[in-house]
Amino acid sequence: MCNRGEDFIYLAFSAALSGTYQLAETILLEFQSKYPDRNMQVIDSKSGSVAIGLIALQAAKMIEAGYGFEAVTRHISYLTEHIEHVFTIADIGWLVKGGRISKLQGMLGSLLDVRPILEVKNGLLHLSKKARGNQKALNLVSDTLTDRIEGFPEQIIGIAHSDNLPGAEDLKNLLAKRLDTNNFIIIKIWCVLGSHLGIGGLGNWCRLFRFLV
Repeated sequence: MCNRGEDFIYLAFSAALSGTYQLAETILLEFQSKYPDRNMQVIDSKSGSVAIGLIALQAAKMIEAGYGFEAVTRHISYLTEHIEHVFTIADIGWLVKGGRISKLQGMLGSLLDVRPILEVKNGLLHLSKKARGNQKALNLVSDTLTDRIEGFPEQIIGIAHSDNLPGAEDLKNLLAKRLDTNNFIIIKIWCVLGSHLGIGGLGNWCRLFRFLV
């Protein structure tokens, strides 16, 4: 890329969850010394999956509209602080495996069919709420997202699932009715984020900002 005379911005997976950002920064230093005339930047997205996609989409629109490198990187850094992430997982046992709750809590949660609701803060997953049963969990995720994006109705809403397309479609239908929109992106979560959500997990992303272009 650089040897073709091209600038670049690399949006890394959350540095709090992966070493990708640190590795990319090391490579960046090598590239900067080798190609001093090129503009290049590595940015910690503090997120992953669809959230990175939403930020990259905004960056692409800005580049197409003629915004300069500094303006784009500055705005991307702002966007990393204004993406909402709300998740639910089908099996509370994944929180036990990840060391987020005790085995006793996991056993009781499984007996009661507790579905944890997770969020991302400063790049890390946090347990925020709990619901009993799949439908109540979907309703709670939908309620949370609907409340938070009330002032930003023109949304692209990302829904990612860990081998749970029916659940993703159910969540999409709930949000479509409440927000009167059909502007959704649905994708499958792969191994890195999937290891945190487990099989059947659902993630929901939206932006708390307006597109500049």
